[in-house]
Parts: sequence; structure tokens; C-alpha cells
Amino acid sequence: SILNLPPTSLTATAISSTQIELSWIEPNGTVTGYKIERECPTGDGFEVLVEDTGSTDTVYIDEGLEPDTECNYQVFAINDSGISDASNEVSATTDADTSDTITFTAS
Repeated sequence: SILNLPPTSLTATAISSTQIELSWIEPNGTVTGYKIERECPTGDGFEVLVEDTGSTDTVYIDEGLEPDTECNYQVFAINDSGISDASNEVSATTDADTSDTITFTAS
């Protein structure tokens, strides 16, 4: 049967200044993997981040992002009969980079 039920309850959570963790709920039916799309920074349009995770894991960590950057995500389920509709769209903003020491000089 055609897989048209999308993943649900997608959430995106910044876990550092360079990482966002995605989590979602698997749809009913057989799933062989997930396609993940990202719009980062927002307004750039969605691009394929992962064509097929090849895994039924419902957590994915996007790494190597710029600090203090907002990104949008959507996820699709994949099986032998094709690809589902898109999940809900979510956004998260990576943490600001706190590793740089900011020096204030008195004027």
C-alpha cells in the first residue's frame, strides 16, 4: 500500500551552538527510512539534508551548524512503495557561541 501517512509530532531542539536534535513519531505502516529536509537559515528554501536515513530511528542530530542560526525542518517517511507527505514543519535556533571570550574595554 502507498505510504502517505507522514511522520507526526516532529520537534526540533537546539542542544548546542552547532547541533539541533530532531525527534518525531513513526507513522503507521512499514517504514524503511526517513528523508529529512532543512531550510537553514530560514528563508533560503528547503534542501535535502538526508535523502534516506536507511533507519527506523526517529531521532536525528543535525551537526555542524552556525551558532545563533534559525533552521526549519520537515521529515518524510520512506518505504518500498514510495515517500510520504511531509511532516509538520518545525524550527529551532542554535545556541549563541559562548566559547569566544568577549572583552570589554573601558573608554
